[in-house]
Amino acid sequence: MRLPGPGPSDFRQLREEGRFYVDKTAWIAELLHRPEQVVLLPRPRRFGKTLNLSALRYFIERSEEERRSLFEGLAIASAGPEVLEHQARHPVVALNLKDVGLPDLAGSIEALQGRIAEVCGAHRSLLDSAALSPEDHASFGRLLQGTASRAELRTSLQRLTRWLHAHHGERCVLLIDEYDAPIEAGFAHGYYDQIVDVLRGVLGGGLKDNPHLYRGVLTGVRRVAKESLFSGLNNVVVLSLLADPFRTSFGFTDQEVRTVLEAAGHVEHLDEVRRWYNGYVFGGAVVYNPWSVLSFAATGRARPYWVAPSSDHLLRTLFLAGGIDLAREVPVLLAGQCLRRALDEHVVLPDLERNPTAIWSFLVFAGYLKAEVVEDSPKGVVADVSIPNLEVDGLWRELFVRWLGERMHGIGQVDAVARALLEGDASTMAALLGDLVRDVLSVHDTGTGPTAPERVYHAFVLGLLAHLEPEHRVRSERESGYGRSDVLIIPRRPGQPGVVLELKRVLEDRGESPDAALASALQQIEARDYAAELRAAGAEPVRKVAIAFAGKRVWVRAE
Repeated sequence: MRLPGPGPSDFRQLREEGRFYVDKTAWIAELLHRPEQVVLLPRPRRFGKTLNLSALRYFIERSEEERRSLFEGLAIASAGPEVLEHQARHPVVALNLKDVGLPDLAGSIEALQGRIAEVCGAHRSLLDSAALSPEDHASFGRLLQGTASRAELRTSLQRLTRWLHAHHGERCVLLIDEYDAPIEAGFAHGYYDQIVDVLRGVLGGGLKDNPHLYRGVLTGVRRVAKESLFSGLNNVVVLSLLADPFRTSFGFTDQEVRTVLEAAGHVEHLDEVRRWYNGYVFGGAVVYNPWSVLSFAATGRARPYWVAPSSDHLLRTLFLAGGIDLAREVPVLLAGQCLRRALDEHVVLPDLERNPTAIWSFLVFAGYLKAEVVEDSPKGVVADVSIPNLEVDGLWRELFVRWLGERMHGIGQVDAVARALLEGDASTMAALLGDLVRDVLSVHDTGTGPTAPERVYHAFVLGLLAHLEPEHRVRSERESGYGRSDVLIIPRRPGQPGVVLELKRVLEDRGESPDAALASALQQIEARDYAAELRAAGAEPVRKVAIAFAGKRVWVRAE
């Protein structure tokens, strides 16, 4: 058997080539035991959706090939007779819409026709089937050649399942992988309503009230368009990553990760892998990103494997367009803290531009945040959301710094603030930070309430320092010495500078001066020995910095 690493998403190829495989086939038995005829399983990308569908196909598909050997030694091989009776029994229609979403509607429809033609090509035996009428043979031929009309395309899955049922005498299994890819492309390129209308016909015909269907399974990153694509499809049961069923079927458990690392000879790096790729919560279970774990197993190096190849234009557009309160909320996340937010499992893409609930839901279901549910009631889901791990944390930091740079017409000023802080240059820091606060924070951000201004400045400064990672660790309200410092900048290697930072609001209504506030902050750093952790980390030198503020005015003193 080959050492662990990223491999093909085709189950048969993976098994026949002797590649390392984390056994997820138990999900097939769980699926067949469930009462639902059609399920939608939204999960983040690269969490094993395509491979799982491929395994289901090779297990359940009626074929002249001998495929039982593919499952020898796997969990599904020891399933009960009520599951094994379906092995190699049903005709399968497997449609992958991954690359159907193109920049224009005509191109996407043409790509969809091509995919339907490929699906029909897997069932060429229908060309000679006596179970089809002459009209059916002609229609099948047009689908196979990619010359079907728009009307024939809309009903293609319904008719194909009918023909296969008649030919084989068994109801069909319909597998739709990445069903939401063309919808997201339509939203990004301005033909959302039109592509949803096309897919409503294609998918609706195959899934709704179809007597020729045994089971239907759809996967994608998120459920979208609840009021349009799935209108009338009341037999589709959505089991999102918040649901308990299939919670460990996608993604690796801690024990599975240990097994992978042992096989790769990297088990000593388990804690590092946990920090980088752990932290997702599916149905209450903690899981790892499988693509990143396997990539680490192959290289032995911790890198942002999942986010690096991403072309998630939608995320970056939403972020940089200010769809969430970037000045307040993102720095809280970057500080390793959580935000309590309402979530909606039925995200409608057009709502992302105006509905904060839809935005937070998108971020959770796409894998950019983890969600720990605190309330699940008929009124909706409320969860504590946070950044799951170091890999995703890096993406958030990159986007936040880019946003700051765009607000400041370049990231040079952002870099200069961090550089001045590490050098203890109080006057430069005060001038630059004052400019940033004036241009980025609004009047409302620095507004009223006994602690509101401190929280806003604290969060903003944390976000501002985000790009000091990975050379330094930026930590908020961390136990050090005899209390909690506002911010610690801890070097990852001895001999680098470290900073303890304390923020104070100038109590002007009580006659306090900026100098008094700065002196109070520095005295607190010294009295409570906030620099203890920096000394323990070998920081050299240790900077003690106080920042005082009143409204949009900022003062800095460093020792």
